Amino acid sequence: MNKRIFKIILLIIGLLLIVFGISNFVELNKIESVTNDSGLGGFAIWASAWILTILGIVLIGISSFIKNKK
Repeated sequence: MNKRIFKIILLIIGLLLIVFGISNFVELNKIESVTNDSGLGGFAIWASAWILTILGIVLIGISSFIKNKK
Protein backbone atom coordinates (compact mmCIF):
# COMPACT_ATOMS: atom_id res chain seq x y z
CA MET A 1 0.00 0.00 0.00
CA ASN A 2 1.27 3.41 -0.89
CA LYS A 3 2.25 5.63 2.06
CA ARG A 4 0.06 8.44 0.79
CA ILE A 5 -3.03 6.22 0.71
CA PHE A 6 -2.22 4.89 4.20
CA LYS A 7 -1.82 8.46 5.45
CA ILE A 8 -5.19 9.49 4.01
CA ILE A 9 -6.90 6.42 5.50
CA LEU A 10 -5.46 7.18 8.95
CA LEU A 11 -6.60 10.79 8.66
CA ILE A 12 -10.14 9.79 7.69
CA ILE A 13 -10.38 7.20 10.48
CA GLY A 14 -9.05 9.77 12.97
CA LEU A 15 -11.61 12.35 11.90
CA LEU A 16 -14.44 9.81 12.11
CA LEU A 17 -13.36 8.79 15.62
CA ILE A 18 -13.37 12.43 16.72
CA VAL A 19 -16.86 12.90 15.26
CA PHE A 20 -18.13 9.79 17.07
CA GLY A 21 -16.49 10.94 20.31
CA ILE A 22 -18.10 14.37 20.11
CA SER A 23 -21.48 12.82 19.31
CA ASN A 24 -21.14 10.72 22.48
CA PHE A 25 -20.52 13.92 24.47
CA VAL A 26 -23.71 15.38 22.96
CA GLU A 27 -25.64 12.21 23.81
CA LEU A 28 -24.34 12.34 27.39
CA ASN A 29 -25.45 15.96 27.66
CA LYS A 30 -28.97 14.94 26.54
CA ILE A 31 -29.10 12.16 29.13
CA GLU A 32 -27.95 14.44 31.95
CA SER A 33 -30.39 17.19 30.99
CA VAL A 34 -33.34 14.78 31.20
CA THR A 35 -32.46 12.73 34.28
CA ASN A 36 -30.00 15.02 36.14
CA ASP A 37 -28.14 11.81 37.08
CA SER A 38 -26.32 9.89 34.38
CA GLY A 39 -25.29 6.88 36.51
CA LEU A 40 -23.00 4.12 35.24
CA GLY A 41 -24.39 4.32 31.71
CA GLY A 42 -23.41 7.96 31.60
CA PHE A 43 -19.94 7.10 32.86
CA ALA A 44 -19.56 4.50 30.10
CA ILE A 45 -20.62 7.04 27.47
CA TRP A 46 -18.27 9.63 28.97
CA ALA A 47 -15.34 7.19 28.95
CA SER A 48 -16.00 6.02 25.40
CA ALA A 49 -16.32 9.62 24.23
CA TRP A 50 -12.90 10.52 25.64
CA ILE A 51 -11.27 7.34 24.33
CA LEU A 52 -12.65 7.83 20.82
CA THR A 53 -11.65 11.50 20.75
CA ILE A 54 -8.11 10.86 22.01
CA LEU A 55 -7.64 7.90 19.67
CA GLY A 56 -8.77 10.07 16.76
CA ILE A 57 -6.24 12.76 17.69
CA VAL A 58 -3.49 10.13 17.96
CA LEU A 59 -4.30 8.69 14.53
CA ILE A 60 -4.27 12.16 12.97
CA GLY A 61 -0.91 12.78 14.65
CA ILE A 62 0.51 9.52 13.31
CA SER A 63 -0.71 10.33 9.81
CA SER A 64 0.97 13.73 9.95
CA PHE A 65 4.34 12.16 10.87
CA ILE A 66 4.36 9.72 7.96
CA LYS A 67 6.66 11.03 5.25
CA ASN A 68 5.55 10.88 1.61
CA LYS A 69 7.80 9.33 -1.04
CA LYS A 70 9.34 11.76 -3.48
